[in-house]
Amino acid sequence: MRFVRTSDYEYTTEKVSKEELETLREEAKKHEWMGLGRRCWECNKAHVHHIGKGNYNCFSCGRYYRDAVDVTDYTGSSLEKYALANLT
Repeated sequence: MRFVRTSDYEYTTEKVSKEELETLREEAKKHEWMGLGRRCWECNKAHVHHIGKGNYNCFSCGRYYRDAVDVTDYTGSSLEKYALANLT
């Protein structure tokens, strides 16, 4: 899922292709992860300004983001079905 900031404290989401998701996951491995100790915009709406800031890992929910896309691997988790539904 891609996150798009629409205004302060607001964003929308878009589906991404499986190919784009895999490309972003591979790209994420080549770069450092932002270690701000901040929650993501899903956990705290005040952090919506972090959308699109390279590699981002939320310390609260544990999700991984790369360039505003949730690249977390949900394989085997209770969220796997939901994550697959957000691919085009």
